[in-house]
Amino acid sequence: MGIEAHFLRVRSRDLDNLLACNSADRVTSVLQSSNIESPDEIREFNLGKMFGSVNSLLAPHFDIVEGGTVLVEDWVIGSLRFLRPKEVRKLAEAMSIVSEMELQQNFNTREGIGNRTHSDEEEQWFRSTLYFYNRLRDFLKDAAQAGDAVLLWLA
Repeated sequence: MGIEAHFLRVRSRDLDNLLACNSADRVTSVLQSSNIESPDEIREFNLGKMFGSVNSLLAPHFDIVEGGTVLVEDWVIGSLRFLRPKEVRKLAEAMSIVSEMELQQNFNTREGIGNRTHSDEEEQWFRSTLYFYNRLRDFLKDAAQAGDAVLLWLA
């Protein structure tokens, strides 16, 4: 199946309730209860197995595996972390100002391509990675505009 990266928008006040929890079981209970208000927009986003590739494009702005603040240490895989609304806004802004050319250069460096022309397979991989990068950016922009916090974890 593979490891996937998950993101969940929560209202700022709901994040405060989660921060008051003292155990993973309590956090799970709060998340599953009706206490968490669902924003009208898309509430969840899953990068699927593309998280490693998207994470390489995010560097140096953010690290999906280690970024954010730990809410629960032992979650599905690793820890459940969160970004406060201010951090969501800063990340969305950082992702928005990076040009496609800069992302391409970062991708080439990380994939060991250098300045040579991409093969069709490499170009397709970059386009797929860029697609998911843009979807994550848009998800975060929507969360930032609503003043929402974001929970993130690997599963």
